[in-house]
Order: sequence, then C-alpha cells, then structure tokens
Amino acid sequence: MDWQEISGSWVLLPPQPVAMIHFLGGAFVATAPHLTYRALLEALVAAGYGAIATPFVNSSFNHRAIAATP
Repeated sequence: MDWQEISGSWVLLPPQPVAMIHFLGGAFVATAPHLTYRALLEALVAAGYGAIATPFVNSSFNHRAIAATP
C-alpha cells in the first residue's frame, strides 16, 4: 500500500475499508501528518480502516477560535 496525495490530503486505503479515519495534523507536525504519525495510521489501515491525513497549519493555540473558523 502506498500513500496517495489527493487534493492536498494524503490517503491510504486497504482493499476494502470498513470505515474511514480523517486525521488532521497538529500544531507542530502540521505539514506532514502522514509521515509523523505514519506508524499509527498504517496500523489502523492494517486493521481495515482507510486513512486520510490532512495538513493543518495552526498559527494559534486558541482551539475555540480555530473551530469557529468557517
């Protein structure tokens, strides 16, 4: 299985995923969550889940303001 870049996100799929997990990069590893959390995400894919890892560049630690952003 190889990671594929699709519309700015990285996707890894098993042959028949039972569900999808969408993982957002955090404040310190925002630009490459598929690499930073690779072992975790690939273990989930090995268990049958599909993974989407989306970079999320966060310039603030105010999580409430980020959640309210349209």
